[in-house]
Amino acid sequence: MKSLRIALAVSAIVGLTPPAIADTGVSAALPTGVSASLWQAYQDVAIAPSATFPYQAVTNFALDPTPRNDKWYAAPNVIVTGAPNAKDLQNLKDFTATVAQSCTGMSPTYQTQIQTVTTVASRGRVSTVTTTTPNTYLMNFYYVPTAAFHKVSSALITLPTTATDAAIFNYDSAGNIYSTKSLLSSDQATQATRDLATKHYLLQALGLFGTTTNKSAHAFLAGNTAWDGELSDFDRELISLHCSTAVPSYRTAPEIADSITREVSAIKVVKPTDTYKILGTATDTTAHFVISAPSIDNQIIQGIDHLSYSVTDDSGATLAQGDLKVSGELFRASWTLDYKNLNPYTTYTVSVAPVNSGGFGATTSYDLFTWNYGNL
Repeated sequence: MKSLRIALAVSAIVGLTPPAIADTGVSAALPTGVSASLWQAYQDVAIAPSATFPYQAVTNFALDPTPRNDKWYAAPNVIVTGAPNAKDLQNLKDFTATVAQSCTGMSPTYQTQIQTVTTVASRGRVSTVTTTTPNTYLMNFYYVPTAAFHKVSSALITLPTTATDAAIFNYDSAGNIYSTKSLLSSDQATQATRDLATKHYLLQALGLFGTTTNKSAHAFLAGNTAWDGELSDFDRELISLHCSTAVPSYRTAPEIADSITREVSAIKVVKPTDTYKILGTATDTTAHFVISAPSIDNQIIQGIDHLSYSVTDDSGATLAQGDLKVSGELFRASWTLDYKNLNPYTTYTVSVAPVNSGGFGATTSYDLFTWNYGNL
């Protein structure tokens, strides 16, 4: 039977700012495969005493001072309720897909709820049963007028009529998140405010409540009231680490570090089996390539040491080649390559192969034409 903890969130008219979580002053030993900067930032953002988790109205964990993290025990279904406009929907869909690229262990998925009505006959009587799917692990975003917030929960009855957003997060007795409700005002918030609040609440609904002073972070950077809604590479690493199956839920930093180290140490060396992805954009003289890991958990399990890459033009000449280090940062999900002063009207090919102590994995190649039409 689930015991309920409700976290109540309210922000000012100027928009939601990520909440500060109390500094515990504790830094656990560095786990294998995680950089020191990423590990410290994860502790800043995701680990705190449950009694200090933000926006709480009611809690069953108030007496537990032990800093822990919080995760879903199943992949959440992202749904909407109310009357979102087209921009609200597109913003939520796009950001869910963006986060899912890094959150491979408990990937959120945008879903449309479907109601099915079934006629059931029993002992001469006929009745109908209405079934709604999905109906579990719901990350629900409400786009409704502020005056309707209290209809979602009576805990919101005291909100000011000018509130732009609020949230209620539900947890089970084991500390796992099992449903969240984020409310975005359709009459008191501008589109820009609502879009950013949607993104903040989605990240917080994953269990990433806090902030860090690491300047490589954007979404999670403390005091960053000018966040543009884009995730930095470091933000993506934080998400990847949190969502990984190597990171258990409702555990302390030392317990999480031990779990990660055990998983990395248990690697059975075989040649890599994953194929890394490449995308790119170009102008007449520049090229921008993004290489991404298809699965962070597989990157860990396969013990990827580095990515071997080369860049050649259509004459066969080599522009660049080298290795992109992975082993010290197994939770890194993407790498970028940028080149300037290129020849116009030329096809440049990037080839990438993952490498571990067992050898080379499959090579991925991607062609980009230097003209304003971009990718071929």
